[in-house]
Amino acid sequence: MKRETLFILLVAGLFLSLPACKKTQVAEQTLSTEEALTIMTDRAWNQMASEDLFPEDPSAGIGMRNDGISADFLLDETYLDDNQNQYGGNLDERIFIRDHSLIRCLRGLNLTEEQVPDVKRGLRKYEACKDHAVKRIRAIYRELKTEYDRKFHRLLRAYREGSITEREFIRKVKELRAEFRSKLLGMHLKEKLDAALKKCLREFLAGLKEVLTERQWNAFITCYTHP
Repeated sequence: MKRETLFILLVAGLFLSLPACKKTQVAEQTLSTEEALTIMTDRAWNQMASEDLFPEDPSAGIGMRNDGISADFLLDETYLDDNQNQYGGNLDERIFIRDHSLIRCLRGLNLTEEQVPDVKRGLRKYEACKDHAVKRIRAIYRELKTEYDRKFHRLLRAYREGSITEREFIRKVKELRAEFRSKLLGMHLKEKLDAALKKCLREFLAGLKEVLTERQWNAFITCYTHP
């Protein structure tokens, strides 16, 4: 009797969970363009605002990949090409940006020969739109890094001279990095650089939707929001 009761409860639970699963699938399928654009632009900024880009080694000091700018905000049309060797700059960084940005999802859509020029045109507009904000973020990063480099070197000198222990040094560097990151983000928000970058990305994505087929657009959303 107990086994039969347990079986009935398990079956009932299974059927009760089905509507919820179905509802989730329908919600994803009926995601409006505005909702999709908001989710994707917010995700790009939130990743930049929260991702820990510092090196693990405390003796490496204050440093963040690409001045703390996430890959999605560093794109231009050249990242859509297969061969990154043909372009200047650090090849490793270019490959990192390509593989950790929306380009990864675009390259998986099997764009047609007719679509590629349109997507590149959109990326050119996107680059021009975000140019000022990216330059300002880099300038803020350099100014703030100079200040915090001095604080870091004071800690490093104290550690080498024996004024603080290794454990204290590691803890204080961790705190210093957190303070640097918090202040950097605060300066971005104060100058509304987050809004500027999200606006440019949103415009690019809205234009991209017009180029892609419905199947490609849905695949792009899935890829981008579920990396």
